[in-house]
Amino acid sequence: MRARLLSPAALAALSCLGFFVVVWIAYFWVAGDTPFVLDGSNAFLTCLSQHDYSACGYTGKLNYWGLMSPIGDWPLMQHVPDVITIKLGANGHPARERILELLNVAGVVGAIGVAWITLARIGQRAWFWGFLFIVLTSPLIWYTRTTAAEPLAATRKPIRAHLLWGAGGIAVAFILASLFNEVRFGKVLNPNLFEKQLHTNGTGRQLEYAAGLLVSPSGGMFVFWPTVSVLVLTACLLPLVWRRRGVWGRPAVVLAFVIAGLIFGFASWWTPFGWAGYGPRLFLPWGLPLALIALVAYGEPLGRIARRVLTPLWGLALVFAVGFVFTLPHVGHMWRPHATDRFFDQPSPRCDAPWRGGEAKWNACQHEQMWLDRPMPLYALHGLRSPAGIATAIVLAAGLLGSLLLLRRGLVSDARTESSTWETDRESRAAERTPTGISVACARAGTPSPRSAA
Repeated sequence: MRARLLSPAALAALSCLGFFVVVWIAYFWVAGDTPFVLDGSNAFLTCLSQHDYSACGYTGKLNYWGLMSPIGDWPLMQHVPDVITIKLGANGHPARERILELLNVAGVVGAIGVAWITLARIGQRAWFWGFLFIVLTSPLIWYTRTTAAEPLAATRKPIRAHLLWGAGGIAVAFILASLFNEVRFGKVLNPNLFEKQLHTNGTGRQLEYAAGLLVSPSGGMFVFWPTVSVLVLTACLLPLVWRRRGVWGRPAVVLAFVIAGLIFGFASWWTPFGWAGYGPRLFLPWGLPLALIALVAYGEPLGRIARRVLTPLWGLALVFAVGFVFTLPHVGHMWRPHATDRFFDQPSPRCDAPWRGGEAKWNACQHEQMWLDRPMPLYALHGLRSPAGIATAIVLAAGLLGSLLLLRRGLVSDARTESSTWETDRESRAAERTPTGISVACARAGTPSPRSAA
């Protein structure tokens, strides 16, 4: 019976992933600040051609777009693939945008591959289907087909032998980024990081933005990506709940500090969500790495919890329904991305940047959008009315259900294996306590048994 269930479930899950890969490649979308990044690459190459290697075009003041240099203030690694593409002969924006979009697809597919290899190596292969479920319920199903850089994140189990290589990589990255900043700003550090007009002033406002990043109906991670949010939160709480069972606490502490740093780091920035964009887009690149770290560190105890939830049919149906319903806005946004423009039109006039309209007006407008206006996901649902949206929702439902069935089957199988191993060990220990068992154990050790000695 289980063998008959496995094949259709695996086919559904992998076919769903394949469907999205085809859609990502065939229907890409120029999004985010991509035009600024491309223009920045051109400006950077112009500076080099003119042998202007320090503060090229730097003004020291924010312009209308919040920039101090024609190169912009985006990270170096967003320009590297673009510059390489230009040097290979693709000078037009369409070709360069296509390369950035394909890199996003490679990034997400690569993250899934890393998860498969990593979880298999640590004996948690069943959790691969859980990881796939997390991917398919994420806003990344929209962002992967765009030119925005949000999907480019992956990780693996930390290995001590790699620390020196990691430290070397960090050092090289810091040197290159410093040189890049010298060209565009004339300084080693990005001055935008210290510009007061780009920061959120006031502890109360920062705490509000931090709460919004978690639970705002228009930008909270628990609303836009509840599967990864619940998984990571559970992993962080495990050492507190099961501390007497020997659950190791250090990974949870690391996860908690990383998440707290991200939340309050974004909350101190003038646009914590990365708006105008879909959902908490600045937080999204961290979702898959945090999920994989949680599974690597706590795969076994998380598996016990997931097994208890998924074993009864009502639990399986509940997890499927929640994951599917909260993913439907992402599906809608895939096919009608302009529908969410109406969310940003609700404040009248639209929210204006703090360096243009003043900090007080900006904060008041952000407060309205975070908590009071009609939530962004409701606008995104408009795309489900299209034939493509309906078809995608059906494929997604099959993929999510297949992933959950495979996860449940794998966790149940692992539990039976553990139970069988424990029972065998228990019988062996019991047998060794009998007279015959003592004789056998002593014979193996090369010492006379108590009976033969007597």
